[in-house]
Amino acid sequence: MDRSENANADTGIISTFVSPTSAFIRKSMRNSVSANAPWRIRTTGQPSLNEEGVARARDLAAHYRAATPGLTPKWFLRENVSPGWAQAPTIFLEDHRVIDLVTEAASKRFEYRSLGLAADGDIYLVSAPRDRSFETYMSDRAGLGRPDVLAVSGSKNNDAAKSLALAKRCLADANILGELVGRAKLAGSINLSPFQSSGDVWLLAREIARRSSVRVRIVGPPPKLCRLANNKLWFAELVSQLLGRTHLPQTYSAYNLTGAAVRIRMLSRRSEKVVVKTPSSAGSLGNIVFETSGSDNRSLRALRETLSDQLQLSGWRNDFPLLVSVWDREVLSSPSAQMWVPLPEEGAPILEGVFSQHVTGARGGFVGGAPTQLPAAVAGKFEREALLLGLTLQHMGYFGRLSLDSVLLQSDDGAYIIHWIEANARWGGVSIPLTIAQRINPNAYDEGLFIVQRMHEPAPRKSIDKIIQTAGVTSIDLCNGQTSGVIFLSPPETGQIAFAVIGEEERRAQRTAAAVSAACQN
Repeated sequence: MDRSENANADTGIISTFVSPTSAFIRKSMRNSVSANAPWRIRTTGQPSLNEEGVARARDLAAHYRAATPGLTPKWFLRENVSPGWAQAPTIFLEDHRVIDLVTEAASKRFEYRSLGLAADGDIYLVSAPRDRSFETYMSDRAGLGRPDVLAVSGSKNNDAAKSLALAKRCLADANILGELVGRAKLAGSINLSPFQSSGDVWLLAREIARRSSVRVRIVGPPPKLCRLANNKLWFAELVSQLLGRTHLPQTYSAYNLTGAAVRIRMLSRRSEKVVVKTPSSAGSLGNIVFETSGSDNRSLRALRETLSDQLQLSGWRNDFPLLVSVWDREVLSSPSAQMWVPLPEEGAPILEGVFSQHVTGARGGFVGGAPTQLPAAVAGKFEREALLLGLTLQHMGYFGRLSLDSVLLQSDDGAYIIHWIEANARWGGVSIPLTIAQRINPNAYDEGLFIVQRMHEPAPRKSIDKIIQTAGVTSIDLCNGQTSGVIFLSPPETGQIAFAVIGEEERRAQRTAAAVSAACQN
């Protein structure tokens, strides 16, 4: 997530941007899904919205639909493809290659993180080679079922092909495509649940539908709307139009590096930190932070050269516009609204929980999180604003997972200020463990959930069982009815240490997490 650190009610002008578990346990988990998703949705404690807010969200959505043709393309209806989910096998894939600035190596580290979402009868796609030891851990130790894991090959003769999106690789892999089509025919319909709903995913769905002659449903929004919602500049405009400009940090768009340098210079007079972001990158990958100490006396040329160098190091491809914003300081917390947006006929957006996100480093990189209770004076306001943002997106045609990141500040007179930072129109570091935890224990959000995600260099040379043993902690084991303890979400051998502590109160969970992290040391 992108975060900021100071209460600054000063606002800027936003440029318009349109463009072997027991069979009983596994059967119980599958039978307990909600009516419109292949996992449990936490629906308790939903705040109500007033008619004025609902009307404002509906009207703004209508404006964006009219201004942005193709948000909900009609071709997929003719091709037997649609957003949604039905009782049928689900194809899962967590592919980060579709996100700006994400490298092939980073994509590989995340590919197994969503495996705990899949159950018996589902299909899980990864790029070759498979990690069979982690698959065995998730099925035999954690007890979350045995989906069919399929490894999609890449070209051995073309290095560039290694960076192809996983869905695009499926279209080029006759064996994999044939398997997916065959499973769709056998089941009579099939679902496709991507980490992020990209154009390649929809093209794969269309090809499966054409070859199988059955309906393919995608658990995600249409790709153009997905790109728009993930764009931080567009989201800033949405917040400004729906809630007002005081609900976000002072933010500008820049259409060249000189323009960005001018904005940095201007904002440095009002804030000790200024951030430049590539609007469509994930988390903190595209964040360039300028420490200004209240003013920056460097020449525009020097600022421009520094910015250019930092952007090039991040893998930036000269895409404009860039986002330039005040980096809030004295932040009380970084709350994130975790939401499920159903199809309109299935009800309003659902706020499953509010998490305090743990971030670190100059760029504010995500390293974990836990459910949080916001101060009573601001909790209701936060929840209603989150739901209004989700409702606007729903009226635009959005369906699926959604998280909204913010920072909470306090003014000199004690009033709370919410600055909305970005929408994650995809799965993420909180929603994946939250959903897996709710598969394991429906009350995980209330009884205890502590999430850890960070890089470990060098990668641990220990197995998960050895790490658990060294740490002296309890491991999730549905085979034996153990629904509290630690569950790993990714193979630690990749260097991506991602795990959740379920069913422990936060202080105890922190001690458990610290013991596991220490046990990862070689």
